[in-house]
Amino acid sequence: MNKELSDNIIKVNDTIKVKNIFNGEEGIEIFTLVDYSDGYVYKQDLGVSINSPYGKAILGQEVGSTVPYKVNNITNQVTILEKLNEKNKQLVKKKSN
Repeated sequence: MNKELSDNIIKVNDTIKVKNIFNGEEGIEIFTLVDYSDGYVYKQDLGVSINSPYGKAILGQEVGSTVPYKVNNITNQVTILEKLNEKNKQLVKKKSN
């Protein structure tokens, strides 16, 4: 796998920006994908567990992907918009001249 492609794949401890459609409501979220063992989503510390339905849907996906996930038998969807720089958690953008 080349480096550019692997940089676009979502892994544990990546901080990402997503568009989430949950129960018909759309929102933009920024969080870190974490390896909590209990499977819960922890909004208070901006971490989403890879063991939650939301985290399972995102892990291993590529930036730009839209994927479905189920919560309480309701299908929702999330679009992965961007990966953030791990050092300062700001959006990584090319500088324009």
